[in-house]
Amino acid sequence: MSGGIGLDEREAFAAMGKDYSLKLMFAIKSGEYLADVKVEISDSIGKKVLDAVADGPWFFTNLPPGKYTVTVRMMGKAQQNGGNIGKGKKQTTLRFYWNE
Repeated sequence: MSGGIGLDEREAFAAMGKDYSLKLMFAIKSGEYLADVKVEISDSIGKKVLDAVADGPWFFTNLPPGKYTVTVRMMGKAQQNGGNIGKGKKQTTLRFYWNE
C-alpha cells in the first residue's frame, strides 16, 4: 500500500498503515514529500522479495520476521538501509531523504 498525497490521504494511511510490519517514508530534506520512488526489498540472503514504485510519500508492506535490505531510487540517486522485522505488532519505520 502506498500513497499519502494530501492531508486527507495521509490521515487515512496513518490509520490503515499501523497494521503493516514496514513503513517507508520519502521526502526532500526541505520537507517536501516525494512520490514515484522505486522500492526494492531483499531478504538476508539477497533474494529480492519486493519490487515496486511508491505512489506517494508513504509505503507500507507486510514482511515476515527477518532482516531485509531496502534500496530506494529517486532523482537518479539510490539509497539503501537495513531493516529488521520482529515478531509481533511493532512496526519498523525507515525514512529516506534526498537533497534538492
